[in-house]
Amino acid sequence: MTYSAQALILETIELKDGTVLQGYTAGMKKNGKIIFMADKISMTVTVSSSDVFERTKLENGGERIKTFKGEEYVTKSDAIVESEDNISFPFTKSFSENESKDKDIDPYSIKKISREVPDKSLLNGVRDKVTTVSTNHSVEGYVTAQVPGSHWELTSNNGDKSGFKSADVDILEKVRINEDMTLYDQSVLIDTYVLKNEEKVSGALKKKDWTNNTITLEDSNSKEIVVNANDVVEYYSVRNQKYQQEFDKDIVGDNVVINNTNLLNLEKIENKGHEMKVLYRGDVINLEKSRLIIEVNYLNDGLRFRKISEDYAEKDFKKDKYCNIPLTMLEPITPSATRMTKKTSRIIVDNIDCGYYLLTKELNRETENRTITKREVKGVLFKVETSNCNEENKELEGQSGTKIIERYK
Repeated sequence: MTYSAQALILETIELKDGTVLQGYTAGMKKNGKIIFMADKISMTVTVSSSDVFERTKLENGGERIKTFKGEEYVTKSDAIVESEDNISFPFTKSFSENESKDKDIDPYSIKKISREVPDKSLLNGVRDKVTTVSTNHSVEGYVTAQVPGSHWELTSNNGDKSGFKSADVDILEKVRINEDMTLYDQSVLIDTYVLKNEEKVSGALKKKDWTNNTITLEDSNSKEIVVNANDVVEYYSVRNQKYQQEFDKDIVGDNVVINNTNLLNLEKIENKGHEMKVLYRGDVINLEKSRLIIEVNYLNDGLRFRKISEDYAEKDFKKDKYCNIPLTMLEPITPSATRMTKKTSRIIVDNIDCGYYLLTKELNRETENRTITKREVKGVLFKVETSNCNEENKELEGQSGTKIIERYK
């Protein structure tokens, strides 16, 4: 699950033709087509050779393909398959904030729907509860996969996985994580159903009951609204502006919370003296404003935050791959203030530049005989992108305005 001001990825839909969409389901039209708000689409594109206007080799080993229809694609050269009449290649499209994201999907074209389990430190939100009436069996957790017409998969609160035949699922309920907050305020999406009599009802989904074919919503005043599913003509879902994710900082442990929504894992780093061997998970932090807030479990003075040379990062960093970062490519960012209470620290970075950053934490670790201590290094490598990341800002390179103005909790 990706939850930020710029992106909302709740699920991944894989179609039978191999297309993969990431985003969230935003409703269903009168014609039965599903409305999907796609943040990213991956597909195989086939173009007639006669339609190709221009092909350009890129320095990174890729290729830019332009067609007479005005279409433009960037893909890897070694992934292009050419025949006598056509060329085919994989292509991933990420949508910017100003682009149209809604895509119509035929329900019968869906192969599988997948969802991720939120981090256990999430303090607010909703879980799923699946009930099969025939066996009087209920499981609470998160629906992590659905194969239409076949089965559902659910991951329980303790991590156990359960499978249900689609035909056996009788009731799906939404359960509050925070008992002190309403279901409405903890729901990511708010639904509006249009009925046959043209009446519209809105609220957070509370229950779908296939035994009596009803849908229950809860409005902003915690009032239940029950509608007959047969009366629903169409529905649409919008993002709930009241909901903001909150995490329990006291159980962050070896995790890092960035801007209160992105939860990144600290990985073990091999420090070779002149370089660091780091695993890059591909984490990208999108900031609406140029302010970065980092919260981390912090017990000593071993926390370091550094920027990495852009030329080196773009060349060497690949998702889920290890990279060796020379210490000469790391630009230290020195805090102007340091305050710490309890077990966590907060770093605030104003006017942060776009690029790659490495946050490390060095831990004092005792050997078994408790006579010698050594330094164990853990860290996380991530990329920062803001609305100011564009070609016009090139002239600002080398004039970093990055400054840590506060560090506390």
